[in-house]
Amino acid sequence: IGTTAPVDVPVGNTFVVTPDLVWPRSNLPPTGDHACFVVVLDQAADPAPPIPGGAGFDWNAFVDMVRAQNNVTWRNFNVVDVSPDPRADPAVLDFVMAGSPDAPRLFDLEIQQHLPEGVKIELDVPKALLAVLPRTGFAAHAVEARSTRARLALPFVRAMPLCRLRLGAAARHRCRFLVRGAPGLARGLHKLAIRQVFDGVEVGRVTWGLRVRKEE
Repeated sequence: IGTTAPVDVPVGNTFVVTPDLVWPRSNLPPTGDHACFVVVLDQAADPAPPIPGGAGFDWNAFVDMVRAQNNVTWRNFNVVDVSPDPRADPAVLDFVMAGSPDAPRLFDLEIQQHLPEGVKIELDVPKALLAVLPRTGFAAHAVEARSTRARLALPFVRAMPLCRLRLGAAARHRCRFLVRGAPGLARGLHKLAIRQVFDGVEVGRVTWGLRVRKEE
């Protein structure tokens, strides 16, 4: 994206934004593409840590890196066009709900909606995952007898927690959000996100930026 001069960050829980770094529109990913911001800061008095991975993956080392290191951060994101007409076909936002590579573990999930009123969201999941999801909190659900998947309508809330989901070792559940638009989408860029938490530490997140579909 570019570079910027060093920034002095004050002590405490203070969010600092530098206006010097702007993502050029010419470098934005195409609509529907998945991308990820990764930042690893390296300074003589605060060197960057080694990044765990590869064949010798160690889950505890990964969690410790997220929890203990102040100079590593990342965000997954997608840019998606959505029709403001609620009668149009929904936008399909695919993602994978993954377990730890080494052992079954309990995770908390949180779905975050920063959307205008009237936008409707359904969570489409495989039936195998439906068995570990909470039974309450959803606005409605539909399960077809001959289908291997289920759809759950989300309430219109800013944050919806889904607690203590047991995901198997190396589990990879292919899920998706189905988004039906509303006229309010025409006012700028809106966000939908799902984050994954282990033992109070965020270990994964996917964010979508929703905007009105451009007419050809």
